[in-house]
Amino acid sequence: RLFESWHGDEIITVSLNETMSFMESNILGGILYAERGLKLLVGSFAPLFGTARGALLRDFAAAHGIALAWAFGAGMAVLSDFQKIRELTWRPDVRLLDPSSVEGGLVNASAADSRLDAFQDVWADAAAVHAASAGAEVPQSELQALWRGGEGGGGGGRGPP
Repeated sequence: RLFESWHGDEIITVSLNETMSFMESNILGGILYAERGLKLLVGSFAPLFGTARGALLRDFAAAHGIALAWAFGAGMAVLSDFQKIRELTWRPDVRLLDPSSVEGGLVNASAADSRLDAFQDVWADAAAVHAASAGAEVPQSELQALWRGGEGGGGGGRGPP
């Protein structure tokens, strides 16, 4: 189910139970960063976007020449309420491309300066939301509003999560 219909106009959503039934490969060895052995990192939007840890991820990706995208996923930073999570569905195919990947020439894309500035504004808004939450769960509605701002401002997303 996770890999069905990745192309075309059909929108698919997945639930937590469906994400737990996929195969995951394990890399048995070191990643050859100098040879671009890793092409893309995907950061989790809810817990990282606009935070110090998210900034570290951006710095790491830039330092190693790795493109960075953001995924909304379940839109929750703290996954402690399993009943609530079970009821959520989200689109697994939606990503925002971090403008650092465009500026660094890591992807075959371009963006207007206004879109890059708008992305930084969304980052600052997310930082303010995380600071105001003082470590508590940020409401999903606020995260969705930030995500929509990222789509309009500098992302490569394909619709609301």
